[in-house]
Amino acid sequence: MKAKHLFVTLMLGIFCLSLTTSCVQGRAKTPKEAEITFVAKMSCGSCQRKIEAILSEAVGVKEFKTDLPSKEVWVLYETDKTDVATLIEVIGYAAVEKLPPAEITFVTQMSCGSCQRKIEAILSEAVGVKEFKTDLPTKEVWVLYEPNKTDVATLIEVIGYAATEK
Repeated sequence: MKAKHLFVTLMLGIFCLSLTTSCVQGRAKTPKEAEITFVAKMSCGSCQRKIEAILSEAVGVKEFKTDLPSKEVWVLYETDKTDVATLIEVIGYAAVEKLPPAEITFVTQMSCGSCQRKIEAILSEAVGVKEFKTDLPTKEVWVLYEPNKTDVATLIEVIGYAATEK
């Protein structure tokens, strides 16, 4: 445990030193605040505490919240002082930015009720698809989805239908 804490402290020190060096070289910009939500691969309370420990010691992190059930980490930070994803990854956790839901409409090759049911079946089982509507007469499929969890066009193409974004 002490070795891990020492490693984290050392990595944080190196990271801060690199930021200081960039400031001296004139690359620093005026402080900006930003907030970001990550999905981190934390699986237990110990993982959550490690992430909280690194964020609580990080220069430029103003506020943060972790949520173990959703595996989400929300951070308010100064963009010119820290790189939150790097901090989390330094301690061994992948951090993928959580993107807001997106919507997309495709024109597909569905030509009958059976085609429509196949597309609806794949979308209803897909991780990250929140809502969808199919319209057989126009051959359109509207999907509300999480872009960092699924690729809707690929899902439709995997079952044999071309999907062209409208």
